[in-house]
Amino acid sequence: MGARELRGRVLEFLGASISLNEQIDWNISLIGAGIVGRAIAWDHLRGGIGIRLIDSNPAQLAATVDSLIAQAGGTKSDPIRWGDDAWATELTPPGATTSPRGQQAIVIESIVERREPKQQVLATAEQLSPPDAILATNTSTIPLADVTQRVLDRRRCCGLHFFMPVDQRPLIEIITTEATDDATVAIAKRYAAALGKQHLIVRDAPGFVVNRMLVPYLNEAVQLLCSGTSPDQIERVSTERGMPMSPLELMDWIGMETGFHAGRAIWQAFPSRIEPSPLTPAMVKAKLTGRAGGEGFYTYRDDRRSALLGPTAQTLVDRYTRDATTQSDSQVAARLFFPMLIEAACILLQNVVDDLESIQRAIGGGLGFRDPAGFLDRFDRIGTEQCVAELTELATLGRRFAAPPELLAALATADSASDALELLCTVDNRSPANDPQQ
Repeated sequence: MGARELRGRVLEFLGASISLNEQIDWNISLIGAGIVGRAIAWDHLRGGIGIRLIDSNPAQLAATVDSLIAQAGGTKSDPIRWGDDAWATELTPPGATTSPRGQQAIVIESIVERREPKQQVLATAEQLSPPDAILATNTSTIPLADVTQRVLDRRRCCGLHFFMPVDQRPLIEIITTEATDDATVAIAKRYAAALGKQHLIVRDAPGFVVNRMLVPYLNEAVQLLCSGTSPDQIERVSTERGMPMSPLELMDWIGMETGFHAGRAIWQAFPSRIEPSPLTPAMVKAKLTGRAGGEGFYTYRDDRRSALLGPTAQTLVDRYTRDATTQSDSQVAARLFFPMLIEAACILLQNVVDDLESIQRAIGGGLGFRDPAGFLDRFDRIGTEQCVAELTELATLGRRFAAPPELLAALATADSASDALELLCTVDNRSPANDPQQ
């Protein structure tokens, strides 16, 4: 029996035998000890799950491991080689329910948001892992089919997309392709439950659901900042309308370089949906890494955010500000949130998810949207006629505000914005999830 056939039979057996209520002895390896990797590792340790942390930079690995042990307690192993180019350290929290050496292996890559390095690290992981190991990527924007091109057995591949701050977001997106088998999905669901998180199954597409909606929102916040809107107004408008924090602060949580690469991936996939600001790459060049490095848009000391923009960020904002204008809170809100409504429509038209409930769950669980009435309630309250009027006005600002004609047609006939999006779920000619034309 060949190795690939053995893997298939093992996975078929596991898929048939695992239930969501069954205790599993996990063997979790996480590749990438950077900002997001550290946050994912901490979420495991605080949940009593041991983890093997892997990185190609031994100094970065040691620093992250030491900070995690200082925060969570527990024990660490001496680092050992992992393949030819990386090192691995096992972390076991106090009272761990599982060590990093359990039976069911999952390898998660969470390295730089670039296609080629992710392809290489997953190909290496396949060679170094047990035949039943799930090979997962935490990519936030790059399609799973692209990231897994060098993996021989793609039946055991899926996306496991965490959201920052990881310990405050109760959702994991589980991304699948046509190659992903049912056993892999079953194990991924059980893994999410072990971390105390909900899961959302989404089809493979650039940005998936959460980041497909998030990137235009973050990009528009930067556009507003560079057109004279104050950081305080951006924060007030976003938080008063349900977001848990300022979009600028969220970018600091994510990390400026990660945000830059994610935004570029969405722009490359959907160039008509994003008009990038030069401010973000300028901040990356200035080494404003974000919260983990102590300075991004804001500065951070003793885990506290500054009230004002950091001095370097403010200098860059001043440099890239053009045609500064004063805008009302309602105008700022329209520019921040209508791009998300447009993307929700495109996601449904592309068949990335089947229903409107998945959109609501993504925004609540992945972005931490706090209004119990849901993200669409604001649009329902202003009415479909006003939605069309605002979309028409916004379209004069640039092509990023161009709503799909199907959305405008649905708004013209539906009683509410929610009903309009529900209508899009029934459109007969919805595109495949990986169709980049929307």
